[in-house]
Amino acid sequence: MKLNTTITFLIIIAIFFSCKQKNIQIKNDKRYIDSLTIYLDRFQLDKIERVKKEYNLSSDLQNLIRWHLSYIKYGEINLPPDSITKKIISNNHLYFLKNLTLGEYYQNKSSSDSLAHKYFSEAKKFALRNKNKIQSNLATKKIIELHLGKDNDKARNILSYQIKDLKKYSFDNTEKLWQCYYELRFISSVKKINYIDELLQLEELIGDSNHFLKGRCQQFIGVSYFFFLKNLKKSNEYYLKANLNYEKTKLLFPNSFSFGIKVNIGVNYYKLNQQNESIKYYKEGVSVPIILGRQRYKKSIAYDWIIKYYKNINKLDSALIYIDKKNKLDSLISYGNNLEFSTIYNNQKLRDESEEQKKTYDNYLIVGISFFLFLITISSLTIKNSRRKRLLAIQEKELEIQKNIALAQEKELETQKNLTLLKEQEITTINAMIEGQEKERKRVAEDLHDNLGSVIATLKLHFDNLRINREKKKIDQETLFDKTESLIDEAYKKVRSIAHAKNAGVIANQGLLTAVEIMAEKISSATNNFEIQVVYSGLDTPLDNSLEIALFRIIQELTTNIIKHAEASFVTIGLNEHQDGINIMIEDNGKGMDASQINLKKGMGLHSIQTRVEHLKGDFTIDSTPTKGTTIIINVPT
Repeated sequence: MKLNTTITFLIIIAIFFSCKQKNIQIKNDKRYIDSLTIYLDRFQLDKIERVKKEYNLSSDLQNLIRWHLSYIKYGEINLPPDSITKKIISNNHLYFLKNLTLGEYYQNKSSSDSLAHKYFSEAKKFALRNKNKIQSNLATKKIIELHLGKDNDKARNILSYQIKDLKKYSFDNTEKLWQCYYELRFISSVKKINYIDELLQLEELIGDSNHFLKGRCQQFIGVSYFFFLKNLKKSNEYYLKANLNYEKTKLLFPNSFSFGIKVNIGVNYYKLNQQNESIKYYKEGVSVPIILGRQRYKKSIAYDWIIKYYKNINKLDSALIYIDKKNKLDSLISYGNNLEFSTIYNNQKLRDESEEQKKTYDNYLIVGISFFLFLITISSLTIKNSRRKRLLAIQEKELEIQKNIALAQEKELETQKNLTLLKEQEITTINAMIEGQEKERKRVAEDLHDNLGSVIATLKLHFDNLRINREKKKIDQETLFDKTESLIDEAYKKVRSIAHAKNAGVIANQGLLTAVEIMAEKISSATNNFEIQVVYSGLDTPLDNSLEIALFRIIQELTTNIIKHAEASFVTIGLNEHQDGINIMIEDNGKGMDASQINLKKGMGLHSIQTRVEHLKGDFTIDSTPTKGTTIIINVPT
């Protein structure tokens, strides 16, 4: 009997720990799936590797991420394993990423846009159902990319609706720039209007923050110069700039866009009657590895131009080589067109088989649960019988334990009261310090105006007298010089005493944004190898003055820390006002640090900043990796 009881307990413990481990994986998946999806969309592969290494993610999520990495890096587009796609159902937290994966597969491998649209739309429905703004944004972008460049009413209607949607879901500055790019492309294509000036402004706003987006923008600027202004040289200039930005990503997916660029440059040289240059870029274009299925049609047309060129110059051997390449590509295109029908048929067959397997699985599950309940019942009766024999002894111990618990609770309450009191005193001290600093700075400003101003005004009068008396000599010249020197000494002493106040505060009538911009300009102009850029949105109305002062002090101290310790050359200060409060993001390109080793409870700098943020009822986050710079994010309600 004892042996059976022991085995039962071991089974229960194993099941318990297995479920606990699975729950940890699910929590990690839910916590990081949005970040991982953003990193994939922006090709931030180093951040993906860091999350995979540091956190316990499920094997299903690992496999989906591995599929996307193979696609982005090497152009490997194989159908995702059935073991993933079958068991991830609509109420699973991985359902969004599963549909995104299937959509990209059908978009790129088989050129089946209808199936791709179906899966991208399913991903968006799931995101909207869960009110997930990040996932809604990314699914909407996938639908837009699928239909971008198609010249038919259905595609235009879809794009019009999705681009409006994207404006609602753009969750940060990068996504707002993407939305602006899509909108300019769409209205330019539909209305046939030149938006080159707006595209050039967008290119400048993007800067070096996203090489892929900048390349896409420059590529469309090249198209616009060709289509609207017939400026073929300018068009080629921007095509080459775009190609350079794609190459900076060092990944196959962005680089596959170089195919269209090279072919377009070839077209421009053809129109300029430079046949040799034209065929050079055509050949470079068809040699670029392509990923998107719809690029195969353009590649087939490019082969036609090359074949025609070699026939015209009577190089039939070269023409035959490219005819063979074109025939192989056309066979692949034909196979892709037929694949959609067979895929739909096979999917239905798989669904039928899945239903049968589900029924069998349900039967096994019922038997397993029944057996498990039987074991639990036997174990429960055994435990109950044993418990009765020990009940009297345990009751006495429980009384003693309850007394100890009561004493411990009293001590805990006392400790909590003391901690609360200390925290309130600390906050009061900080507020008093800030208020005292502002009063002192105001006093120094008044001293400058009232005391030093009058001294300098008097000094000016003496200099005027010296100039007048130099000719008329009504007053003793030495006396005037002595008085003037005395006034200069007095002004110097006043400046020296006032200088000790170190006045660098937020001027009440300037506001937070102006104060931060002035600080950034002064620091940037002080040295050639350090620059601070201020990026903002909102902040149309002034905040409470005490809140602005507190936020400026925090930004000022963080900037000082970067100058002292980060070894950075470029800092971005982001100020964004939204409905719920203020978001501050300070990002540098310095030496970074190990975020897991940061102890905010030690040291005056970061601990003081965290205390101030907590007093403002905000949150304070540090994201940093050695050699990759540091990002500090502060959210404060208003």
